[in-house]
Amino acid sequence: YTSKQRLYQLEERLPSNFIKLSQGEIANIYQIHKLYLNIKGTVKVTFKTGQISFVSRRSIKSVKKALGI
Repeated sequence: YTSKQRLYQLEERLPSNFIKLSQGEIANIYQIHKLYLNIKGTVKVTFKTGQISFVSRRSIKSVKKALGI
């Protein structure tokens, strides 16, 4: 979905099952199907819908913590 609100404003309003993947993307952890951890340290996220995204290097630590990895 797209929104005219700023990402930090959405982040504050959403429940804790939403995590910030990058500067422009927030995801529901219950919709994540698979994570692929690359040898270079990048994280590829595949959602239940088949959509693919990547976690920014800046957000990797907080995403791993939220997912219990």
